[in-house]
Amino acid sequence: MSADVESRETDGFTNNATKKDKHVSKSYDDLRNKNALFRIGIVVLIFIIIALLIITIVLAVVRFEGSNRKDDKYSNDPGTCYTEKCIETAKYLYDNMDLSVDPCEDFYNYTCNGWKIHNPRPAGETQWGVNTLVQNRLNDQILNKAPLSLQKARKFFQACTNTDFRDEYGLEQLRKFLKKAGGFPAITKDWSDVNFDWQNAFVYCDTHISVVKLFFSYKVDRQLEEDKTQFIELAAPDSFLVGSELINNETAIEDRLKVEKEFRQKFKQKLNNLNSPVSNELIERDLKALIDFDKQLATIVHESQEEDGSEPVVLTIEEMENEYKNVDWMKIFGEVFSTVKINITKSEKVYNKNPTFFKKIGQLLKDTPKRALANYIGYSIVSGFGSKAIYNWDEDDEANIDKEKLKKSCSAETEKFFRVAINYWYMKTELGEESMRQLKGFMKTIRAALTLTINTNKWMEEKTKQQAQLKMSKWAKHDELLKLRETSNREIAVPSEVNAYYSPYDNKIQILIGFLSPPNFYPGAPLAVNVPAIGSTIGHEVTHGFDDTGSQFDSKGVKHNWWDKRTERNYQDRVDCFVKQYSEFKDPRMLKYPIDGNNTIGENIADNGAIHQAFTAYKIYAALKHPENDLKLPNKMSQFTKDQLFFISYANTYCNDHSKLMMAFQALDVHSPDIARVIVPLQNSEQFAKAFQCKVGSRMNPRNKCILW
Repeated sequence: MSADVESRETDGFTNNATKKDKHVSKSYDDLRNKNALFRIGIVVLIFIIIALLIITIVLAVVRFEGSNRKDDKYSNDPGTCYTEKCIETAKYLYDNMDLSVDPCEDFYNYTCNGWKIHNPRPAGETQWGVNTLVQNRLNDQILNKAPLSLQKARKFFQACTNTDFRDEYGLEQLRKFLKKAGGFPAITKDWSDVNFDWQNAFVYCDTHISVVKLFFSYKVDRQLEEDKTQFIELAAPDSFLVGSELINNETAIEDRLKVEKEFRQKFKQKLNNLNSPVSNELIERDLKALIDFDKQLATIVHESQEEDGSEPVVLTIEEMENEYKNVDWMKIFGEVFSTVKINITKSEKVYNKNPTFFKKIGQLLKDTPKRALANYIGYSIVSGFGSKAIYNWDEDDEANIDKEKLKKSCSAETEKFFRVAINYWYMKTELGEESMRQLKGFMKTIRAALTLTINTNKWMEEKTKQQAQLKMSKWAKHDELLKLRETSNREIAVPSEVNAYYSPYDNKIQILIGFLSPPNFYPGAPLAVNVPAIGSTIGHEVTHGFDDTGSQFDSKGVKHNWWDKRTERNYQDRVDCFVKQYSEFKDPRMLKYPIDGNNTIGENIADNGAIHQAFTAYKIYAALKHPENDLKLPNKMSQFTKDQLFFISYANTYCNDHSKLMMAFQALDVHSPDIARVIVPLQNSEQFAKAFQCKVGSRMNPRNKCILW
């Protein structure tokens, strides 16, 4: 009984306790459930915030990219380039354009009107075009980005622009040069002629002071009628201190007296700059003797040019010493060429362009007092080197007064003296291996394009085609003194300028480094942008090998007629077509300066061949070698096809804002004005007319076209 009673009592107690805690327990459970729900809500909220943040970032990125691709109808087109370079290139080309102009009527204004707005010509500038800006940018780039390995170039530029340094150090160097060259009697009180030898002075100036040329000139070159043999070439001087103007009988006497008076004043000014201790009486005598010598030098030069029978001759140095007395030719050339470690013997051949002059110059130098010769040499050094070394040396030299012009002048001098080092650095760092590889690829493809043109034309005989192809296969290089012992070899020469050249004598092409930078060449840009500028430049120079002059030389640079008569007649008919077309070309922007079709024929042939070869090369290069790089440009330039882009890029290389004075100079140049260099070659291009769907008879698609290469 007791157990049962105890059990019941216990259950009763439990039940009672449970009832008492019922409300408390329920309240606690409710609170716990609410806390759990709150925590879950917080977690969900955090996830929502993170998700929204991610979505916001993604949308921002998409919007940013979309802003860079605005107006692009082909945003999903894999055939369009969207790299930073392509976006930059597209903006540049589009900004230059004027879409209000009909491309079939005036393609130059269509592509270049905007260029003038975005690149206004500074006051005082006469020549202002794409290449002007490229050259300025290259100079700044070289000076600001060149590494420590080019510190000598940097120091040179800094010294050139440091006017205080130039005044002190330049004057010191000038006096050193004068002493080494035998002295300058007009600034030396006790000068003696005992040890003076003009030949020693000649060698010193020639090997140490490049700006000074004395008595006669020479260079190493090959001759038109020879094969690969290199000669020392002699020539009479082509400039004088004042003598040429004083012996000109066509000039009025009062004008000649004025010229002499101005020269005397300039001479005395330079002596004052050097604090000459020499008396005025002696200076007057020195001046008279100097002017007399310069007049005699100018006289024998002019007489030798007028005398009949003064044909160029080739002599050995030994024969020269017998023929042209009073000059130690072996001494001069032996010492000059020893500086480049070339041994000269008396059997060395010399090509003399002015034999009559050299028969007389020796006697003149012998008869002239040493003091007069020393003053002539001294003044030549002072006038040539002084303005280069000393700031404000010449009051009439703007480059030494205006600080900005001084900077430009010093930049050009730095590039000239450190060209090889600068080129190497620029090609390695700024261009890179890929750009150089692409350039070489363009050159090979351009040559293939011209070979194709030659093979497929119907106006040449097969034998003449073979000779033309042989010429295409050979290019050459150019050095100065060192090439005396060399023959011509194929090479790409790349000096740091914005230009290109072809030499028929060496069958040599030079593509210069300035062309390998925007807007002529954009590393990483589509082929339709890069091939037109670089390709047409290469094509232009290659075509020069077959223009009215280049066509006279064979693959070795030897001048002779390698054309058959039928091909020669057909060639001349096509040349006549260009002469007529350019002579009749009219454009209001050329003002009153018409084109001389005969004077510009060589360059016009090259321009027309260039655009044809470049377009053919573009198609070959894109199809066979790099189709992945044959892309369109993005944004607003996406409206243009790749072929249209090709011609737009080509025309852009000629955009300019030249002054009227520059336009007048262009009328005398062998190149046609830039406007004609764009319009006429494109008028003759079937590919251009097709790309822009120009109707036959429109200005840019005339019925009659001139086609040669």
